[in-house]
Amino acid sequence: MGIDFLYLVRELAGWNDIPMKPEKEIDYGELNIDYLNQQAKRLDAGEVFTFLDGEESEMQEIVEKHGIEELSGVLNRIFDGDLYDNFYYT
Repeated sequence: MGIDFLYLVRELAGWNDIPMKPEKEIDYGELNIDYLNQQAKRLDAGEVFTFLDGEESEMQEIVEKHGIEELSGVLNRIFDGDLYDNFYYT
């Protein structure tokens, strides 16, 4: 399994039954996708679920372990914030 930024966004959508836009319709705006992909690749396959949907303390431990604060922040902005409409249908 290749873990990249879009893989994580798709996982969040699937686990939460959110209809995701096709890749060609996604508006990445100012996001540095190359950097976010580099951060996503630091995750081990076994950490993905906990990183995306675990207890806050477990998630934070993974963020600190891999230095993926920006990735975590962007995913929060997508799922709960101002970037939701860029990736998901409302």
